[in-house]
Amino acid sequence: MNKEDVFPDEYKQPFSGLLYVGKLQRTIEIAGHKILIKTLTQGEELRVGQLAKEYVGTRSELAAMQMYFVAAAIEAVDGMPLVKALSPDVDLIYEKAQVIKDWYASVVRDIYDEYTKMVKTAGEIASSLKK
Repeated sequence: MNKEDVFPDEYKQPFSGLLYVGKLQRTIEIAGHKILIKTLTQGEELRVGQLAKEYVGTRSELAAMQMYFVAAAIEAVDGMPLVKALSPDVDLIYEKAQVIKDWYASVVRDIYDEYTKMVKTAGEIASSLKK
């Protein structure tokens, strides 16, 4: 756990604070590029499952899940968003995945590995709050 890994102070608020338990952001670096990633909400995780369902049972199932998780987790690369939502109806996870499909698998796997470490850290922090 890094000392900068803390939930936003809003998690302490009555009722609405639950929206922030589990929320982390981290900047990782891959080949000199700074990538801002975040933990996902339950709704975002469900959307990842919907997008990846066409790959279930295929040799590409794991790669599809990783790609969609990475698409959902990335907030910015080198300070710039992958895509800009021009309307609230835009499916950002899907649109970001269209960009990431052109990246090489090793890059997606590296980002996914960092994402899973951050999710584990979020779980550890949340568990420590129970005490």
